[in-house]
Amino acid sequence: WCPYAGEAHLIAGYVHPPTEAMMQEALALRGLQRYTTVKGLEGSCDLPRDRTAIIGAWRGTELERILLNARDVGLGGTEVPYTTLEDWTETVQQILNGRTESSLYAAVLWNCGFYLWHLGFAETFAAGIDKTKAVLGQHQVLAHLQALQRN
Repeated sequence: WCPYAGEAHLIAGYVHPPTEAMMQEALALRGLQRYTTVKGLEGSCDLPRDRTAIIGAWRGTELERILLNARDVGLGGTEVPYTTLEDWTETVQQILNGRTESSLYAAVLWNCGFYLWHLGFAETFAAGIDKTKAVLGQHQVLAHLQALQRN
């Protein structure tokens, strides 16, 4: 399901490989030509840090399979368990305020770096990671969030 009627690049997460094939069939019926599938954490589009990320970049009927491992870029590790909404909110606030010692910081760099590169906002994956570090360190993400909350 894509709620936007214009040109879009849908990103969908899944757990079990047969689900990816079902998504491909459903999206083809809807006429969606460009989308990404991610064998993510618990079916989300979050890239895992403790195993190889399996990504499908679909352009019409053509598939580019992307296999990435966070260890290869120094961001591997165990997944951070979700405990409570309060803990998660506090951790995210730390990251938005530029604190790099947060338990989720590596996961944010890994995911944001990939998506910036994959969607064409960074020339390389490494540049996507660097861009993520910069916008977090300069509080640009926090400022944008606050602007959205005001409107």
